[in-house]
Amino acid sequence: VVWVIPAPSAPYIVTSPEAGLRLDAFLARRAGLGRRGARRLSIGARVNGRIARPGQALAVGDSITLVPSEALEGSLDCLRETSEILVLNKPAGLPTVALAGQAGDSMAARIAAARPDGQWPGPPLESGIVHRLDAGTSGVLLVARDERLWSELRQQTRDRAWQKTYLSLVQGRLDETQTVDLAIGQHPKSRRRMVPVRDPAKAARYAAHSAFSRITPLRSDGAQTFVRVETRTGLRHQVRVHLASIGHPVVNDGLYGPPADDQLPGHYLHGETIGWSDPASGSRIVERAPIPSWWPEWVRSSDDPI
Repeated sequence: VVWVIPAPSAPYIVTSPEAGLRLDAFLARRAGLGRRGARRLSIGARVNGRIARPGQALAVGDSITLVPSEALEGSLDCLRETSEILVLNKPAGLPTVALAGQAGDSMAARIAAARPDGQWPGPPLESGIVHRLDAGTSGVLLVARDERLWSELRQQTRDRAWQKTYLSLVQGRLDETQTVDLAIGQHPKSRRRMVPVRDPAKAARYAAHSAFSRITPLRSDGAQTFVRVETRTGLRHQVRVHLASIGHPVVNDGLYGPPADDQLPGHYLHGETIGWSDPASGSRIVERAPIPSWWPEWVRSSDDPI
């Protein structure tokens, strides 16, 4: 199923306690943003259908619609849909959620546009998304449609009850399965990068958390290897950092490997499956997203081992 996006966003309605607030202050409160981010978000916003100023005072019942800074011309690839959950296939190159205070294209914006009447749980402007994938990573994404399921799925991630597999094309030849049990923390000089932390005594300094990945080679052409990575943890950049730590960075990942080719949609990392437990039935469910069509033919056409 593919949804074509029909509208920019669902409106916010001003309530009595919010009457008299400036537009940017209102958006800061509703979206949980700082004033600067809210001011950026307010640019181009419409109050009752008319373009408004960031400092415009609001009245009870005013309808505020956020208009993306760029037209949302894409679509959503829906793998499965029920009354409680959406299972989506995120394309590479698209952020899961836009940066704070920005209303550009993202999975969250497309969900809100495709379902303008949705009452999404979780943080404002995140459209019920339960977890995130890096902008350059493609793959399966879960979206809860009610607060109960959103909370229970988030708890499953904290309890490491999810089982996830990723597919990746990595630099070099890898012949044997490897396990990486290596904590990951924040790079001390870059907010964009994460680092492996091998010394437990340094875990607090880098705000590091334990992470485990099992890496299985599937096929190689000598210069690159197609691998499957199994994880239970979901730390930021985990798979990318772990693969780079063993000398096999993800192909086209300019942050942890050689410079990237900007002509490609993203790096060669794909969220293949997520296994989660249905709280209502107790059954185990595995969601799967097909490998992207822009990946090399020798990767997409064969599951044969090396």
